[in-house]
Amino acid sequence: MPLDGSRAMSKIRKSARGQACTLRLAPDCDPETVVFCHIQPRAHGRAGSKVADLFGCYGCHACHDIIDRRGAWREVPADLVAERKLSAMIETQTLLLGLGLAVLKSPGARKSPSNPAG
Repeated sequence: MPLDGSRAMSKIRKSARGQACTLRLAPDCDPETVVFCHIQPRAHGRAGSKVADLFGCYGCHACHDIIDRRGAWREVPADLVAERKLSAMIETQTLLLGLGLAVLKSPGARKSPSNPAG
């Protein structure tokens, strides 16, 4: 599956509807505007390319503008934005695990050729 904006909306991105903003950077988060915000590292590549849906968080429109450094929100200190992006991603991943939209598999869960049952 391509990692650009051309893919169909994933279950993870759809899960943002009705969720609270996990970024909590703006003074007036509007829960009606929450979407799944991708956390884009600066070194990832050209603008417009996106990381996998696992690397993101739930964010309201105002907070999404802050992490994307749009408009007057550029004044928010970059270190605060970076800290909140990491915290929000961890909080969102925890929620995704609880919703069954992300799964952690232990290395012991793999089937080995010598033991097909597990």
